[in-house]
Amino acid sequence: MAAIDLADMPLPPTKKAQAMALNAAIDHVAATLRNTRAVCRKCYIHPRIVEAWLEERLQAEMRSVRRGARPLKGLDAEESALLRWLSRYG
Repeated sequence: MAAIDLADMPLPPTKKAQAMALNAAIDHVAATLRNTRAVCRKCYIHPRIVEAWLEERLQAEMRSVRRGARPLKGLDAEESALLRWLSRYG
């Protein structure tokens, strides 16, 4: 969920705005999982996702793995995209 949210969010120009945007994405995950921001960031969000977003690579890389790809068996389109991204870039 964080990967999808961040892939759709351009990197803000300032560190403060980046932190606020990242926290908003993590808060979305935390609310869905009914957990805290700290637990979600530490246990549920792969650190490479945050790293790729901060390096402004995540959007292009996610677009690349989504292009023409069918969902993998048993997974939805977003889960499939993340798994493909992790295999290729993570």
